[in-house]
Amino acid sequence: MTYKDLFTVLIKIFALQYLVYVLSAFTTSFVGSLGFSMNSDYYWNSILIVISFVLQVAVLLFVLARANRLVKLLKLSQGFEENRIDWKGLMANHILKLGIFVTGGLLFINTLPSFLAKVLNLFQENLHGNAFVPDHEWPHLSLGFETIKLLISYLLITNFNRIANRFQSQIEMHTEE
Repeated sequence: MTYKDLFTVLIKIFALQYLVYVLSAFTTSFVGSLGFSMNSDYYWNSILIVISFVLQVAVLLFVLARANRLVKLLKLSQGFEENRIDWKGLMANHILKLGIFVTGGLLFINTLPSFLAKVLNLFQENLHGNAFVPDHEWPHLSLGFETIKLLISYLLITNFNRIANRFQSQIEMHTEE
């Protein structure tokens, strides 16, 4: 494995991690703003949230697609005594797999408590008519977003091999350019 491959893989892992964070923050902030009164501030806040989300996702997709060029631009693979890293069989694909698995695991660990609390609150609301859900929150919608995040984490954990192979094929394709 070369240093260029290592830095390309690390950039893609960090971009994927940040993409998961951006999606999580967007759903949380958007759901949180839904329950407030519909005035002009609500519309401007919603527009700003959507514009911020679109810009961040665009930048992240650009970084994912152009990680090799970013390594060249920042000269990250230069200045080392040797061009290759001797890690006895450890390849870029293994690091990608580990990064994707850890990303899915962290998303699962961060989402599960919130998901279980929302499910418990909905059960309490159905049984007793009162729950610990604030008036401005839409519990079914936020539970839906938590379910989607759990599903994404499950897919990342179970399909990390396929995702890593796809990233690796993109890395090899851009390396040949």
